[in-house]
Formats: sequence, structure tokens, C-alpha cells
Amino acid sequence: METITKPQQANLYNDFFKEKKELESTLATLELLNDKKSLDSIRKGVNEIKNGDSVKISFDEIDNL
Repeated sequence: METITKPQQANLYNDFFKEKKELESTLATLELLNDKKSLDSIRKGVNEIKNGDSVKISFDEIDNL
């Protein structure tokens, strides 16, 4: 019978949660890409950037808008 040592268990545990986080990120991206309103907003933002209609601001400045 093969046994798993604690360091291997910890590595498996960490690997599992790393993979879980990456999968959740992929699923969130797919959900976003499947949402017409979100895609329209992204396209609008890309066009604004291309046309020079956007302004760079810091996160601190966002609160003052």
C-alpha cells in the first residue's frame, strides 16, 4: 500500500486550489464574452481608445469623478 506524505498532500492541496482559481477565471471570462451588454461595452471602450476619446486617470482620481 502506498502512502502520501504530508508535503505531497500540501502540494496537491495547493495545486488543486491554483487550478480551481484558473478555472474560475476562465469561466468568468466566458460568461463575460457571452453577455451582449458587456461585449458592447468593451467594444465601445476599445473604439473610444482608438478614437482618442478616452482620458487616463489614476484610481485615486476615480473617486473624485
